[in-house]
Amino acid sequence: MSFKTKIGVSSIAISALALTACSGAGAAELGSSEVVEIRVLGYAALFEDQYTTAVIDKFNESQNGIMVSFVPAQNSAEMLGKLRSEASNPTIDVAILDASVAHTGNKEGLFAKVSEETVPNIANVVELGQNADGYGPAVTFDNLVVLYNTSAVSKAPAGIADLWDAPENSVSIPAPPDIQGHTLTILTANNLGVDY
Repeated sequence: MSFKTKIGVSSIAISALALTACSGAGAAELGSSEVVEIRVLGYAALFEDQYTTAVIDKFNESQNGIMVSFVPAQNSAEMLGKLRSEASNPTIDVAILDASVAHTGNKEGLFAKVSEETVPNIANVVELGQNADGYGPAVTFDNLVVLYNTSAVSKAPAGIADLWDAPENSVSIPAPPDIQGHTLTILTANNLGVDY
């Protein structure tokens, strides 16, 4: 049985993970002799493994006075709950979460704004990744794709409408509250003429 990525449902970024500094956190002043610990809250499992290897371990190897540790969570809703519960005494310095959930945290005052003065590399973030209100930028973009079994499907799906004509029990989708599930719901509704 072979599976193949056939079509992208959307050519634009469907959701973004926002990298945002949390208000009030920080272990030690950079000028002190103590090692500064930065705690990054992000997605568990594969994301944690890949991000730790690709970013955190390499950063830690290049530093003497700063140590970054990863704090895993299952999803953005769990992260938002943790950040809310710690609002008066945060243990997290940076959070990587879906932009839609980060927006709620921004409105609630959980996150600090980020500028080029505090994070010079913000100038290198593409316009699509910039936050118009000055909060942390998007660091990744998700694309919703359709995978199908070439042995079981005689004609490749050309769009969302084709999924409705698929054989029973042959389509599996990410469902809400997954950010891609929300997006697919909106795209499907729009395809059916419903304005969400």
